Amino acid sequence: MTVLRLIRSRRVGPATYHRLVAEHGSARAALAALPGIAAQAGIADYGCCPEG
Repeated sequence: MTVLRLIRSRRVGPATYHRLVAEHGSARAALAALPGIAAQAGIADYGCCPEG
């Protein structure tokens, strides 16, 4: 479930989760954008929470 993957991703808490969904329109879109956002913040090898 995409919502759980987003909220369980590293450095994503409740406030960040809600901000990302508001900015990107859905949890799926926010999850897809997260590695790029992390790279812009200077985090090199960011990986979202895996599906399993």
